[in-house]
Amino acid sequence: MASEILTPALVWEDFKIEHSPEPELIAEYKNDGVTVTRFTLRGRSVKGGDVKIYCALARDESLEKSPGVFVVQDFADGADETFITFLARKGFTALVFDLAGSVGDRGNRTVYPDSVSYANYANCKDSILTVNGSIKDTCWYEWGVAARYAFDYLASLPFVTGIGGIGTGEAATVLWHLAATEKRLKCAAFVKNCGWLAYSGRFKFSGIPDADFNDETLKFVAGVEPQTYAAHITCPTMLLVPTNCKRFDADRACDTLSRIKDGIYCFLDYSVKFRDSVSHDELKNCELFFDKFLCGKSVDLPSKAEIYGEAENGKLKISVSPDEKELAGVSVYVAEGVVDPALRSWREIKEFSVTDDGKHVFCYAPYSGSGIVTFFARMRYKNGATVGTPVLCKKFSESEASLKYKSNVIYSSRECETEGVFGAATSGVPAPIDIDLFPDNVVAVGEGPCGIKGVRCTGGLLTFAVGAERYRPSEEASILLDAYVKEDSVLSASVYTDFFGNRVEYVARLKLRGGNIWHNVKFSRTDFKTAEGRPLKNFDSIQGLKIDAVGEYLINNVLWV
Repeated sequence: MASEILTPALVWEDFKIEHSPEPELIAEYKNDGVTVTRFTLRGRSVKGGDVKIYCALARDESLEKSPGVFVVQDFADGADETFITFLARKGFTALVFDLAGSVGDRGNRTVYPDSVSYANYANCKDSILTVNGSIKDTCWYEWGVAARYAFDYLASLPFVTGIGGIGTGEAATVLWHLAATEKRLKCAAFVKNCGWLAYSGRFKFSGIPDADFNDETLKFVAGVEPQTYAAHITCPTMLLVPTNCKRFDADRACDTLSRIKDGIYCFLDYSVKFRDSVSHDELKNCELFFDKFLCGKSVDLPSKAEIYGEAENGKLKISVSPDEKELAGVSVYVAEGVVDPALRSWREIKEFSVTDDGKHVFCYAPYSGSGIVTFFARMRYKNGATVGTPVLCKKFSESEASLKYKSNVIYSSRECETEGVFGAATSGVPAPIDIDLFPDNVVAVGEGPCGIKGVRCTGGLLTFAVGAERYRPSEEASILLDAYVKEDSVLSASVYTDFFGNRVEYVARLKLRGGNIWHNVKFSRTDFKTAEGRPLKNFDSIQGLKIDAVGEYLINNVLWV
């Protein structure tokens, strides 16, 4: 195989399950009507013994038959039972299995014999973006084989009527492999995985040519990466994308879906300003998707929308052509001057017009010094479905943009009725599948003293707007904001450098008295210090701003002066 050009067919065409599933029971328990069974499966035979695949199965035994969901959780989460228990309560038989193998002191795990010890994630995590030698001697192949044994076991259960799949993070790559080669899989949903890992740091709209990959990386792209397997997908596919995820590039998500053959239903949706997980709202998309393609219910899912943008009179004119059937609304999101998707500050454009032929037209005035605007649309439908368009980019010169002045206003409820540029600073407690099952950590608008509105979030408020040229503060600027706290509290503001790398946090704090009053707060540059007491030298390199307070609070009128 080393001398051949790798393709998904070449990787998997001669694979066969060596023996029928042979589960070995470890434990079983009942949890509020759901039975959870822990067991191992005998995997393929290798030098030194058999792979022992650790699995957990959850089902409602009161149901004679039920559809199955094959769950691929990311490596760090192993075979956590939270999500499969959630699915079982929804009427599914759900199976999850461990891929990572030996991780710390985790007891319930898949055991790889010494001859394939490279499949232990701890041994290979720093080299998984290359294929050295034969692909069949790599962790990716071993993980793919384990997935096929686990899938075959789920398919063998007499009470399972059909199987859909859902996977998250890097590990979901093996679900892409399965979806491209396993005809028994009825549909597949992916969270935080659209491929293109070999292109990390080579941002789509940076204008930097793709690097000349060495042979090891080329083999990884051809034999492992999801965008390669997408061309071989034969089942309906859904992609759920956090816009600000560092590991998986949201700009390239539609590039992956565009490789799926015409006639196979596929769509994506964005969780705007999310980084580590996707919104609780995506559970509705999952429900509709599995209802239609796994359970065979009559569900209307929208067709793809078209979007394009053009410069007109110093502004960006964005036109969206959505599927109009049962359409509830269209939103356009824009971000300026940042090619790294993870660091963008997305703003929603509310005002639009509708043309006679059904196009929704939005206008946006970019700052002349930004250079580029990235944008996408998101459609909402009456049945709860939400779908997104590709992320597009429009580059412009200073003379082509009408707005010549920077803005010092980061957020004001007078200008914005929603959360504006803020997202949650820290994730709540997302399920291992990275969908927020219990949403208690969302940015919300509330009403404070004198009927004035503000924003709050249990995990703190975070914006990347301060890293965009349009909102970047001057060297000696101070930050002003209005804060309401119900009880005596400590308000903190943090600025970050190198947010997704060697992050450094500079924090300023202020004690506030609780009560029915808005406090006017000012932090100067010298107020911001690291935990070791080092002061912030300037604002030039900051990428993020976080605002938080202990207890119930609201924030409004955040600006630089």
